[in-house]
Amino acid sequence: MSRGQTIVKDPQINRLIDNVEKVVVGKRQEIELSILALLSGGHVLLEDVPGVGKTMMVRQLQNL
Repeated sequence: MSRGQTIVKDPQINRLIDNVEKVVVGKRQEIELSILALLSGGHVLLEDVPGVGKTMMVRQLQNL
């Protein structure tokens, strides 16, 4: 999947993603995949360098 391409077609889920993306900018693909994994009962492992918003994204997702 290339950047700028969305994998979610449902408007309600897109609203959730847009809401999280207001706080965590530039991580749309990671937000989409995390929400899809959570909705399907899966697990998510977030790995990245320090300071890129992993904790902030998880805090936003817990408030959905």
